[in-house]
Amino acid sequence: MSRYRKGRRRAALLGITAGCVGAAVFLGVSVKLYRERKDTEAMIESRHATWEQNTAGESSDPPEAAPDPEKMLSEAAVSWNGKEYRRNTYMKAVLCMGVDRENTMTGGEEPGQRGQADGIFLAAWDTARNGLKILMIPRDAMTYLTPVSWDGTVRDEEYDHITLAFSYGDGYVKSCENMVREVEEMFKGLHVDHYMATDLSAVGILNEAVGGVTVTIPAGLSAADPQFQEGSRITLKGDQAEAFVRYRDTKEDHSALYRTLRSQEFITGFFDAAQKMAETDSQTVPRLFELTEEYMITDMAKDQYMGMVADILASEDLTSDHFYVLPGRAVVTETYDEYHVDEDAMTELLLELFYREA
Repeated sequence: MSRYRKGRRRAALLGITAGCVGAAVFLGVSVKLYRERKDTEAMIESRHATWEQNTAGESSDPPEAAPDPEKMLSEAAVSWNGKEYRRNTYMKAVLCMGVDRENTMTGGEEPGQRGQADGIFLAAWDTARNGLKILMIPRDAMTYLTPVSWDGTVRDEEYDHITLAFSYGDGYVKSCENMVREVEEMFKGLHVDHYMATDLSAVGILNEAVGGVTVTIPAGLSAADPQFQEGSRITLKGDQAEAFVRYRDTKEDHSALYRTLRSQEFITGFFDAAQKMAETDSQTVPRLFELTEEYMITDMAKDQYMGMVADILASEDLTSDHFYVLPGRAVVTETYDEYHVDEDAMTELLLELFYREA
């Protein structure tokens, strides 16, 4: 029952009581008591009128808490810059990680050997149209992490490079889950549906499986291989694939960012080679996953990740138009390279990839 109704009920009861007193007045009670009753009624009615005026339009239910802007993309419905958006349920977010370490991915690792996620990509997989778009996340992107010491002690939150999130786990499932959690935090609560992590050693295996990936060599790679001459177009053989993807000159500013762009070159070349192979060999996708299974960790069922790749290979070419770089700017500090994310531009891009305008 609302406070207003309760007040009216009390007023009614007081009115009945006052009526009895009035009758008593006419039966001989003093006129003074009668006047006091009338004054009391006037005071009660005045208080009710003031309360009704002050609470006009208010609900009896408690007000809803304002949405947290740091978690805005955790909601199915989002308001942004005067527009309304809803999460596209057909668009799945799959966090893909290339882990830099010398080992397979078949079990947990000791502290110091867990590696870092040097290649980080958020795949926007359109399950309705079998399409794919890839958001590349620079390893040096700065965000707030919850670090864990080698002995398992959880330390206070630190502003650091997103690549370190993988090393704060066990080098296996916990590391992947930690990466997912930290990426979701950085992306304002955007839900990541699945993850897939692969050791960078698998790059050479995949390259050989499709007969070599053809790439254009950018500047600054001759130190990795004498054949890597700027502007030349070569088909990678043997150890060249891993060198092309993995190499960076740590003395050069933003070398990790340039390596991320080379990853785009390799991925597009790989999909092109795999598509051509799949046209004549229906077992291409199963064979590729069989070769790299021990180098991979994922929470996706086998039919899911095989179906995803098979659908993408059968649907369209993967070109530079399908790739995005997380908006931000590269910064050089006294110690490490950093990448500072532009949060407004990031929000716009995530809405474009995973939401639709209502």
